[in-house]
Amino acid sequence: MGKKITSNDSWAVERRKGKRAHLNVLVEFKICDKIGKHTKRYKSATINLSGDGILINAVHLPDNVLAHLIQQESCLAIEIFLSISSHPIKAKGKVVWITRDKKEKGDYGLGVKFISINEKDRIMLIESLAL
Repeated sequence: MGKKITSNDSWAVERRKGKRAHLNVLVEFKICDKIGKHTKRYKSATINLSGDGILINAVHLPDNVLAHLIQQESCLAIEIFLSISSHPIKAKGKVVWITRDKKEKGDYGLGVKFISINEKDRIMLIESLAL
């Protein structure tokens, strides 16, 4: 099972190369299985994002998903819904860390690094963060 990082202020710790913007938008994702297929779709919101990655608020995910299905190194097929675009931004990402926020019981965040994203979508994402 993947290592879970627990810290009272873990979402504020800067572990990234690129600057992220705090933005709360709808995100949907599926967990990629070992053969490259996908499992059930989950909905959540972003906490912050950049052209290189995303922090997903996982508070509404079922406990069994966080405890057993999503681990460090898990592959996620992600769709980010921005108001400036008529289509979702699609990316594949790797979970690089999982954290539980002690401020609110049960809150989780999934730190995800993009491993595959269309360059036009990455540019649109970066431009939307500057607005």
